[in-house]
Amino acid sequence: MEELKELYRIVEERMGISEEQIKSNIKPTEIVDARRVVAIVLSKNTGMNLEKIGHAIGRDHSTVCHYKKTTDGLIETDKRFRINFNHVNARFKIATDGRTLEEKLRDLLNTKEVIEQEIVVINEEIRKYSNEKTELCV
Repeated sequence: MEELKELYRIVEERMGISEEQIKSNIKPTEIVDARRVVAIVLSKNTGMNLEKIGHAIGRDHSTVCHYKKTTDGLIETDKRFRINFNHVNARFKIATDGRTLEEKLRDLLNTKEVIEQEIVVINEEIRKYSNEKTELCV
């Protein structure tokens, strides 16, 4: 399925996690987050049922159901996950649907907002690191 290949390409480019890692049984947070992103993007943007999505990520339908129930909370509380999800979701929509140029432009503007949010997160981390470094010197 071309859509699925495209999604895995976007996720690997954005998050650095390969299709093989997503389908594996390893569970570092970065891989679980990428797996969750793939499942939710497929759920929101394709007609795939839970069983097919589960198969696509190397899991069963109950995992996808769990992801669907818990992802909104994660999006609200985890900035990095929210930024990655929004970026992948916007890029997948742009790459795979038959929308007009105007609709695609609107999504690009949303992607710009995601990137701006990411810059804020990075700047916060830099400030935090600088403060920690300053405290160590005192």
